[in-house]
Amino acid sequence: MPEWYFIVILLFILVSLGFLWQPLLWAIALLIPTVGLLIVQAIISAIYNQSNSSNKPLVSTLILTSWLHLIQPIARLKGRFVNGLTPWRRRTPFKFTFPLSQTKNILIDVAQSSNFDLNNLEQNWLQQELFVSRGGTYDSWDLEIRRGIWGSVRTVMVVEYLSQTNQLIRFKAYPVVSPLLLISIILFTFLAFFAWADEAFLVAGILLSFTAVITVQIIRYCGASMAYHNNLIDELHKS
Repeated sequence: MPEWYFIVILLFILVSLGFLWQPLLWAIALLIPTVGLLIVQAIISAIYNQSNSSNKPLVSTLILTSWLHLIQPIARLKGRFVNGLTPWRRRTPFKFTFPLSQTKNILIDVAQSSNFDLNNLEQNWLQQELFVSRGGTYDSWDLEIRRGIWGSVRTVMVVEYLSQTNQLIRFKAYPVVSPLLLISIILFTFLAFFAWADEAFLVAGILLSFTAVITVQIIRYCGASMAYHNNLIDELHKS
């Protein structure tokens, strides 16, 4: 899974910084079993695939298949970078609204109600080249708008009928961040504090730099998603 590779990269960074500040070398104790689990998972997948084949599995075939399972996410990631599918690419013009949870109430005529159908909202955001996901039956949200991997906005829509001709539509939108990114921020900040206390100022500065970059990107991309969310609703309301 891609998230597991993110953890490997995170631990590798900490181990590398361990040569500047020795307490970080403890991350080797986590890096080795993490990489080991990746290898075991690749071997298990290779054995499972071979068991479905009528041919007798060979050791060389198992090794090759395990290797392919191991590098497949890396090859996929390389393909994304080669073709410009990077986290910092600009699919759409960059807009920004500070990503705080907010509620919008819109009074419309019944004739306008089709503009605010979930399918219509989803198609409009897709036409703007945003990533859009539908909430499931038991989810507490209806649509998720994402401009990149750093953050997204989820929205909940409620319709209240005031009369035969008027409707009140309420939207509640709030930012969403990957738990891995939040854990990274907390971990880097925590380690930077102890590195600074131990007078390892270079390591503390590097860790705080990582924290700052991740935090800024989260705010930027959640803010961009919030801006696209609000702009579309305002445009449909005026139409």
